Amino acid sequence: MREAIHRVVAMALIETALLLRRRESPETEPVPDIKMDTSVDPSVATRRTLGVILWVGGIFAGREGWVLSIVLALVALAVLHLLFVSLLHLPLPPGLLWRALGR
Repeated sequence: MREAIHRVVAMALIETALLLRRRESPETEPVPDIKMDTSVDPSVATRRTLGVILWVGGIFAGREGWVLSIVLALVALAVLHLLFVSLLHLPLPPGLLWRALGR
């Protein structure tokens, strides 16, 4: 099991290094294969999103103070953005925060 994990991590690191070394930009923007489901009512989606955020926030806040919880949440957001948007070129749908900031 450990050997398999080491192999997967090694392949991921090699792929990351190759992506970071690539200097030319792609001529066309890559299109994700996943289609967004827009059939959910926005109020339902907002309520679900807030529920998940509060649940995760409760887990962090249960172990740590609020300041550290907010810092950890911001670090997690930055890591996810770096991974999915910057490295994998998978655009994330705009959430409540991005819409509030006008992005």
